[in-house]
Amino acid sequence: MVSSIQHSSMLLERHQYLHIYLVVHYSVRESSVIVKLGVIMHLHKM
Repeated sequence: MVSSIQHSSMLLERHQYLHIYLVVHYSVRESSVIVKLGVIMHLHKM
């Protein structure tokens, strides 16, 4: 039971890192103010 919870939390963390990477990647590619504001808002939520 405990191992499955740890496994799911690991997957969740990996998903979060992937999401942050994608957000940063697209914010670098698209130098628009809206995307940068979205990244700032997203980082403040976490």
